[in-house]
Amino acid sequence: MQDMQNTKIYEVGINEAKRISNADAKMTQPGSLKHFLWGSEKSEQSMVIRFGRVFEKMIQEQVKSSPRFFLGTNGVQKINGQKKKKDVDLLFIDDVTKTVYYRELKANIDLDTEKLPATTDKIKLIEGHLRETYPSYSINSGILCMSVYSEAMLDMRLVKKVETYSKAGVPVDFASDIFDTLGVNISVDEYEAFGREAGDILRS
Repeated sequence: MQDMQNTKIYEVGINEAKRISNADAKMTQPGSLKHFLWGSEKSEQSMVIRFGRVFEKMIQEQVKSSPRFFLGTNGVQKINGQKKKKDVDLLFIDDVTKTVYYRELKANIDLDTEKLPATTDKIKLIEGHLRETYPSYSINSGILCMSVYSEAMLDMRLVKKVETYSKAGVPVDFASDIFDTLGVNISVDEYEAFGREAGDILRS
């Protein structure tokens, strides 16, 4: 059984938090309320946005370390029938079960009324592209929210938001779901401790 500190998820997450913390930080500027209240300091919003992109790398590196899964084509790419390229957040393949997994990563699933349908439309578009690209595979697509361990931790307002996605034909997975898929044993306590550790590094 693999504990979290021996996973690529942990290794990549902590290393990336250190890299972001040591990089030239964007500072709060006059004109913002934060600058008025606390002066010039590291912009937490900037660090949060940077770390949000780390989730993709964490899962991709975990996939690459597994003998069962391999990565598909991730990142910006041409989609069948589309003039504009699309950014595929996470695509990996299980050759044992002949399943293609595609996830659109969202650190925040509380999308507004304009972004929510745009996200579901994008997922359905890419799912159709994958069905053409991998005709002998089943396609497992949806949203992945890595900032929450499981749906049970959401309040009722966000549970209803998840239901809205589901009604649109797009399921929402959380961290524990992708851990189960990849066969990684990470408890809620371990994952929350990892988040706090990464957060402390970013603020240091």
